[in-house]
Amino acid sequence: MRSHYESKMIAHRSLPLISQPDSFIKLPLQPSDDVILCRDPDGKPTARFGDDTWYFTSYHLSLCRPAVIRFQLLVICLNGNNELVAEVKRLLFFLIYNSSEESLSFSTLLNYYKLLRQMAVFCNSFEANSHVGKLSIITLVTNKSFLRKFSELHVHRRNFKPRLKAFMTHVKNFPKGVVNEPLVNLKEINFELHPGNQVCVIPSRIYVLLMNSMSAELARVHENMTNLDRFIACFRDEAFGVGIKHQRGKHGLKYGEFRATFEEAVSLYKLDDLFTGYFEASNRRELIGAFVKMQFLVKNIIHFYTGMRHEEALRLKFGCVRIQETFPALVDDLGVSRSASKSIDIISTTTKLTKTLQLESWIATEEVVKAVEVAEKICTGLSALIDEPVIENSSYLFLSPNIFHDKSKGAKSIPYFSAFPFPVTTTEEFKITVEDIEELSVSDPGRDFLSDPKFSVGEFWKLTSHQYRRSLAYYASSSGFVSQPSLKRQFKHLCLLMSQYYSNNFENFKAVFGYFDEKRNESVLSGNHIAFEFQIGMSKDAAGQIMAYLLGDETVIHGGAVNLLEDQKDRHAQRGTNIMEMRSVTERAVRNGELAYRETLLGGCMKLGPCDNFMLGDVTSCISCESALIQSDKINNVTQILEKEISQYSLESGEYQICSEELEKLRKRAKKLIKVENLHE
Repeated sequence: MRSHYESKMIAHRSLPLISQPDSFIKLPLQPSDDVILCRDPDGKPTARFGDDTWYFTSYHLSLCRPAVIRFQLLVICLNGNNELVAEVKRLLFFLIYNSSEESLSFSTLLNYYKLLRQMAVFCNSFEANSHVGKLSIITLVTNKSFLRKFSELHVHRRNFKPRLKAFMTHVKNFPKGVVNEPLVNLKEINFELHPGNQVCVIPSRIYVLLMNSMSAELARVHENMTNLDRFIACFRDEAFGVGIKHQRGKHGLKYGEFRATFEEAVSLYKLDDLFTGYFEASNRRELIGAFVKMQFLVKNIIHFYTGMRHEEALRLKFGCVRIQETFPALVDDLGVSRSASKSIDIISTTTKLTKTLQLESWIATEEVVKAVEVAEKICTGLSALIDEPVIENSSYLFLSPNIFHDKSKGAKSIPYFSAFPFPVTTTEEFKITVEDIEELSVSDPGRDFLSDPKFSVGEFWKLTSHQYRRSLAYYASSSGFVSQPSLKRQFKHLCLLMSQYYSNNFENFKAVFGYFDEKRNESVLSGNHIAFEFQIGMSKDAAGQIMAYLLGDETVIHGGAVNLLEDQKDRHAQRGTNIMEMRSVTERAVRNGELAYRETLLGGCMKLGPCDNFMLGDVTSCISCESALIQSDKINNVTQILEKEISQYSLESGEYQICSEELEKLRKRAKKLIKVENLHE
């Protein structure tokens, strides 16, 4: 029995006491209407149990989706059946305070609400049936016949079975009295899970067209943006950029007081070549659309070259690009300076799998730098419109141009991009061909693209931001120059298997951007390929991890590679190497293949060359490996994961035997490490 019940929606979030929702010593089976589920930063309630609308904005990390549940719409769906509405609310309350998860995001809660809404509609459909009478959601999940019928109606929906299974797991955790009958065993339902389709790869022809056309548009904007921020700032004056007749009538200006008209202003700030084509604008209102399209181009470029998710790109801040010189510029015998080798990172936050905002960096390219510079020009100008100065690493990079006509939105307003398709995708070249379908079939052999109307030959290709992510993984893997662990780090995946999923079936495809050199007997890429950016960034990242160990952070490490690190420390100490020199030497050693580092589930590995055990997922092989760096806290984490996993298998199964062996090895190693660490204390 728990001693205290806190909202799972604020778990892992540091909220001041004034902003926290109600908590309970004993969870009520029927909450009162004045129970507060969410408060804003000032302590004002935004969601009470009895409210018709629940706002969870304070706990929701998304920038573009409103954190709201509207029960008024559910009342309409249920033809005024308030009993079912009350039951949905009550079950959501128990999910918030008593789910089996450690924390609960609003997005997850919303998914459960959608499932409960489907259940409520199903139950309500029996109201007119005199043989059944009133059917509740609790009755539905405890009656095999009803649940089977409900599942048959919704099995075609994406993620239906896993969501239902997760919900039933939470219900098992609810207090006694909420459910008085045993829940239906889903194994007895015997329905088939509708196969979910993986996000498709952009066909290589369209992918290359996109890259070329976006680069051309970006180059045009970048070349003509010099005065863009000052031009935007001038629109603080309501009379600026409008016709003379309008200036006289609405603003009461006289001869000698007139401001520049729109055409004059564009010419004055030398922007004639900017506001043409896709970005054409001839008045103040059209200017808003032009800026959103420019921002949309920037966002597409960022997705294309980094693989960032939609929300991760939206959370970019002003000054998000970090450029580091990995090797200084060299001057040859003729006095000609050769360009320095540098790595480019773009900084944002991610919430995937952590449910909290975590600061992260993504490897980027020069194209991304140019794109961000364009966005920063627009951001600076728009911020001047509302007299809110740009603050580096604080102001959002994508500020909504709608503040042109509604300044009350302020600097937290994010543009809505969905309404702006990228222009080139509406030209004839972007119509799907038979060859494109053949490529798609290679990338996902189990999927029938021919019968899907979205991929009909002759239709325009429909882009989504996640397609860029899948395509980057797919083509980077097919190039042969990027490893799966590198993709894992770039894509912020929890495990290697997720990166393998994103690059799934890449071995069936040619290296799109490379060619096979018969003399060298290997694949060759052009010097500006994104794969090289991965290699530079990953060697820098590996060196950074080694540096953390060399500089002696507070983490206690064990394993065969500890002696190697001690030797490195001694060498640097004898030479009197400073930190900057140490970093440079370490990066060079990693790049030359003299040192290596990869992250493992138990800590790290400094093995030079590939590791068969690592690629096969053999975790415990690290325990006896001479190249391993092992952390006791990570052993404990993996042990907990395996203990949870083994409980799902029967005692006779092979999976149980494998997990059991792994667990035994980990527990023995953990005991030894505890003894060693106690001796050092």
